[in-house]
Amino acid sequence: MSSRLDRIDLKMLRLLQNNGRLSNAELAQTVAISPATCHRRTQRLFEDGFIAAVRAMVAPKKVAKGTLVMVGVVLDRSTPESFAIFEQAIAKLKFVLDCHLVAGDFRAARRAPDPHLFRDEGSRRQRAAGVLSGSY
Repeated sequence: MSSRLDRIDLKMLRLLQNNGRLSNAELAQTVAISPATCHRRTQRLFEDGFIAAVRAMVAPKKVAKGTLVMVGVVLDRSTPESFAIFEQAIAKLKFVLDCHLVAGDFRAARRAPDPHLFRDEGSRRQRAAGVLSGSY
């Protein structure tokens, strides 16, 4: 099947990105297609990699995690090897919710509940900011 997106696919992606809990029936009705067609399109979006995953955003305070902190990290070296070592180390930390390679002052940004600040091997500098609002 083609991996091209039409206006219905794009609308489905926007709706699902906003609310991943939409039922197939609700999604089909909103985009004005039959539930069977909607299901086939949704499956294709997964199979073709347009939807990578569906996950829940857990409310940190409800699970006794308190404040959400974003931490910026500068690595000592910007080499593929140093990025790989950092990624392996960060993946082992259960309290880190996600980590992103970014451009600008920092090479990586990570989100973690509570101020679990630590110094990584190969990390030259880090700075934390509490998140006051957002979709977390």
